[in-house]
Amino acid sequence: GIPDALVLTVDPTSSKLTFWKHEGGAKPALRPAQVKGDSHKDALLMWTATPLDLVVPRGSSAANIDAIVGRVQSGVTAALQKSIAALAPAAEDAPLRIVDFGSEQTVLAATSKDSREVRVDFLNNGTALAVVPGVGGSDSGYCIRLRCLVVAMVVVLRRGAELRQAVGLLRDGVAASAGERLRLALEEAEEDDDEGAGAARPSRLQLPWRTFGR
Repeated sequence: GIPDALVLTVDPTSSKLTFWKHEGGAKPALRPAQVKGDSHKDALLMWTATPLDLVVPRGSSAANIDAIVGRVQSGVTAALQKSIAALAPAAEDAPLRIVDFGSEQTVLAATSKDSREVRVDFLNNGTALAVVPGVGGSDSGYCIRLRCLVVAMVVVLRRGAELRQAVGLLRDGVAASAGERLRLALEEAEEDDDEGAGAARPSRLQLPWRTFGR
């Protein structure tokens, strides 16, 4: 739960916003609360640039695109969960700091107070690989291997948050970005196939360099 929760009211005539705080005791009541803005001086930008390998069936219909994208996101998440997450050091000669997902260590304890951003690396023996089998009759043995570099960012407003949760959000961002890029590429390729009916099937997909999650 939320300790000392506040109630927000809006005056219908003046549109004035007022925060109220519950006070107990012999005469419990809602009283005006003094709310101050937070400057977020401790905010920290966590980011990653992660190379991915996606193997997907090419001959997919529109009905199968959602299923393929879902499997890609699950596959990327699983691949990154098997990898070792590490915080890149601020100094070049300093060692990597491995993220322990079994620990409740906070972001504050794992980073320097003066730092404003930190890079997170997902360490693998090569690139993170996500293989998607055929979906809904698209398993014709024709697959395409796609390589891409995904950049994801998370802003941590409170460094008292657990490090593993922040890195988990970053990992989910990588998977979501890869899935949305693939979705746009498959939709555009399907439109091209419809326009060029009877022509030779293209040998590759063009992933957009940037996409926004929906």
